Parts: sequence; structure tokens; C-alpha cells
Amino acid sequence: MADDEQDQFQGQYVQEKRATVTFKFENVTNLNLADFSSQNVIFGLNLERRETGYRLELSPCYGLAGYLEAERISVTVAPGKPANQKR
Repeated sequence: MADDEQDQFQGQYVQEKRATVTFKFENVTNLNLADFSSQNVIFGLNLERRETGYRLELSPCYGLAGYLEAERISVTVAPGKPANQKR
């Protein structure tokens, strides 16, 4: 984005590109999710390899927090927003 384009937004965040990231877990071995709400905003997402598979941790900002452990995981990234998203 050019400087003159950025100036018109006065420091506001401008979303230029969208992507849909899909996580698929197989043979879930442990699950601990808490604090679901009408808005679930995560502060961070950490994926690590373990001896028995993988662990995905969700650090909360507002709402959802916890972890999920599974033997296998696949991650796909597709350009654009999810098909069922209206905006």
C-alpha cells in the first residue's frame, strides 16, 4: 500500500487479503476447551509436534481457550473468505 493510500485511513487497520485456514484433526486423544462465548477471539495459536502426535493450544483474548491433542493433523490454506461468511 502506498503512503498516500495509507494516509486516507488515518492509521486504521486495512485488510488487504483474506485466507481461510482449515485444521483437520484425526484420532483426537485429548481435548480441553473452555469459556465459549458469543465472540471467541484468540490471542495466539501454537502447534507443536509431540511423541504421540500434535498439540494445538489456543491462548485466549476473549472467550475460547484450551488445547487439542491428536495423532495426525493437516492444515490447508485457501485464498478468500469462508464460503458461508456473509461479509
